[in-house]
Amino acid sequence: MDTINEELLEKARLHVKHWFAARMPRHMVFHDLEHTRTVTRTAVGIGRAVGLDQRQLHLLELAALFHDTGYALAYAGHEEHSAELAERFLAKHRVAKRDIAQVRALILATRMGAQPRGLMQEVLRDADSAKAGQVDFAQKSERLRSELATVRRKKPGNEQWLEENLVYLRAHRFHTSHADQRYGAQKQINLEALVRRKQAAKLRPEVRRKERLFDR
Repeated sequence: MDTINEELLEKARLHVKHWFAARMPRHMVFHDLEHTRTVTRTAVGIGRAVGLDQRQLHLLELAALFHDTGYALAYAGHEEHSAELAERFLAKHRVAKRDIAQVRALILATRMGAQPRGLMQEVLRDADSAKAGQVDFAQKSERLRSELATVRRKKPGNEQWLEENLVYLRAHRFHTSHADQRYGAQKQINLEALVRRKQAAKLRPEVRRKERLFDR
């Protein structure tokens, strides 16, 4: 097989589903299969809205499906593992090398702090962080907090977690105009809710113990 078609996409969906069921640690309650499926749907939706063609949408979906599979092998630096897992799967199904390279590049573009290159990478980055502008941001934030309690071996305190979320939302930017229009207003609502919580609790502006921000 040298082209990506619906048959391959369905095989990839099933492969990732089984991978999460068999390999993903139980404490991964934020970066779970639900998150992967949500990011995948969002990426395809944004991709269509910005005019990506069918081949680009197929590559985008494959990258979104595999982008967090590496969490089963490592937390920090999981993107490289995710890219390797995607490459292994695609090579097994004889996908063209140029397509494999593009999927790898898309996945690696989701690394925190990475600067996306090109529209496809911008779409995937926006899909991966769309939760910043969704109504369930607070609930998803608590899932991430629970997950990090295991990773850090200590649950982030209320003040620390509130401040981390404020820093994250204030620094966050959508890369495509479509994502900004679709999620920007709710992101501002989420940010204002955090500011009100901080003001109500009369918290100090600084975090008592600084932790580096984790990929969201």
